[in-house]
Amino acid sequence: MIDPETQETPTQLPLPAGFLEPGTPQRIAEPVLPPAVSRPQPPVDTAIDALIRHFRDVERRRESATRRPQRLAARLRHWFRILTRQAEGPQALPATHDVWPRLSVVMPILGPITSLYQAIEALLAQGYPDLELILVSPFGPALLLDSLPDHQSQIIALSIHEPADLVSALRRGFARASGEILCWIEPSSIMLPGSLARVGSHFRTADAEAVLAMDVIREVSGWRFAAEPGFDPAALFISRLAYDVVGGLDSITEDVPSPESLATMLATMLAGRIAGHYGLRHIAVHAAVVSRGRRDIDADMATGAAGDTAWDAPATLWFAPDSADAIPMQELVAAAAPSPSPIDGSAPARLLFASPDTRFGSPGLHDVWYHAASHCTTIAPVADRGEVRRLAAQQPPLAERRIIEPEPDAPSPWRDWRFGARLLAFALDHPLPGWLLDRWPLKRLIAWTDRTGLEIGEITRSLLPPREKDRITARDALEIGCHSGDILDHLHRQGWKTHGTEINVAAAEAARAKGHIIWAGAPDDLLQTVPIEERFDLVFLGHVVERQADPLALVQRAARLLKPTGLLVIATPNLDSAQITLFGPTWAHWHPPHHRAILSRRTLGLMAAASGLRLRRCRSWSHPYWTWLSVRLNRAGLAGIVPNGIVPDSETRSAVETLILASRLLDDWRGRGDYLYAALSLDLRV
Repeated sequence: MIDPETQETPTQLPLPAGFLEPGTPQRIAEPVLPPAVSRPQPPVDTAIDALIRHFRDVERRRESATRRPQRLAARLRHWFRILTRQAEGPQALPATHDVWPRLSVVMPILGPITSLYQAIEALLAQGYPDLELILVSPFGPALLLDSLPDHQSQIIALSIHEPADLVSALRRGFARASGEILCWIEPSSIMLPGSLARVGSHFRTADAEAVLAMDVIREVSGWRFAAEPGFDPAALFISRLAYDVVGGLDSITEDVPSPESLATMLATMLAGRIAGHYGLRHIAVHAAVVSRGRRDIDADMATGAAGDTAWDAPATLWFAPDSADAIPMQELVAAAAPSPSPIDGSAPARLLFASPDTRFGSPGLHDVWYHAASHCTTIAPVADRGEVRRLAAQQPPLAERRIIEPEPDAPSPWRDWRFGARLLAFALDHPLPGWLLDRWPLKRLIAWTDRTGLEIGEITRSLLPPREKDRITARDALEIGCHSGDILDHLHRQGWKTHGTEINVAAAEAARAKGHIIWAGAPDDLLQTVPIEERFDLVFLGHVVERQADPLALVQRAARLLKPTGLLVIATPNLDSAQITLFGPTWAHWHPPHHRAILSRRTLGLMAAASGLRLRRCRSWSHPYWTWLSVRLNRAGLAGIVPNGIVPDSETRSAVETLILASRLLDDWRGRGDYLYAALSLDLRV
């Protein structure tokens, strides 16, 4: 049958019941902002009563959930998940209202206005449907509005008389505001795309907090990274009703705080008052603001927390450079929009750090974002399929790859960085003697040979049905992205009938010459590459998923090629790796921009649930060669280049082998190894 639109013949059967169409993953897109809707405000007394009931209900539910037996069971489950890294199911979406709340942004302008117009443009470019921007300044409204002729109808400018201070400016701006959400933001803060949509979506939820703080994303010499957890927020959002109930800013009588601590003071004061009235115990924190100018990082910057500020990423995923002197100059470019989640398309929770290409040295910096709900990271700017293929084609040949290390006195972020994993750090700094490491059985545990075939056998053991003795044909295996067929060679020796797909023409020919059945094509064209009648007992995705622009779509396409009793095996870097805690941003598997996503066991469980699959088994391992790449990059910092394919040097060999031995004993067996293997099967229960 010919498709009337494309005039092409489809190459795969229609999806069976329970599956998704290829290229259309089951995900929930970011909310599309509707046009502004005017609605009558409820009576103040009624609204305040509703707010009081809401927070009392929150407190009642919290108390009922913390009874001693439940608390003990919760702790046991918590430590069991930490020990085994069990995957969790998808989380239910919060209930939302029908309209977007009005957002009143107050921007006091009491000093230099170097970044003012950039900040205003970033706010107005958000496209939020019901935004009110209030500028409060002693300079008078005419001076400000004359410089913004295109936006005069969207801005309210207020004049404040001397003496002008931040508290009085905020008090006047909040009094003039008509929105349901009040916001204070500094004129030096540049809000990232999509930030206001996240704020509005947050306050639309039925269980939203009354105080929402946006943390600072530092930008130093062109590098962007997350500020220290608990540092003063760059923007503060407050429910108008909660602000009125606790008395607002009218009770502030102390001296005017410094600009650096005003947001912290407001967050602490308002959260403390609301907690005293209604039991609210935390402030939600979302990354949204790039702060420049006087907020550049300083070696002795304050570390005080703003109330009970929540950190949306594990403490092991917080990285900060040692000082501003360690940051080399980069070209200052605008921050890209945060990359969406590979599971549901939602916005990320935190920026972790910015990194260049430390593997092959391609130009530019890339932002690494963390997604708390799916426990994975993604790279911004977002790349399409064409960009992913271009990056793969740009990898230099092995003969041209060289390690490039900066001079010892040259700035290089995160050089020799250490944060946690003390036992691994001790093993790295105190290597065992070579004669002991060469003894059996230690030599077997730290072998440098390719263990992929053995790891596939280990992860699939007892999950595949036994081979029938009278069966003439062997079981069928497919490797997606097989390159020259080294892994297929191992499977063929184990009795498999081997197939593969490969986009590199020369590598595909080399694999065919070994006797394998190879189809030429990219992973994202899988269903157009593999013949329509082919189905497999084993489909292997070996370090391919993390390189895709849409990893979930690839998993869903691969699931269509399984036999009813077949297994989909995925190998990918592990976001729960203990080596991330040790090496931080110099962990070799970050590899931006080629690795578009770093996944975890939880992420793989969510991807399986969204693809009609079951996560049958998940294990982690560490390999000396990848650890050696991390050790060399850690010594060079992010200004260095350490490509794969280089022969390891003898100087670091003993240290790496000792570290691998420690990983085998301490981390691999509990899911904190360097990379993951997951075995997924069709969920025949649905």
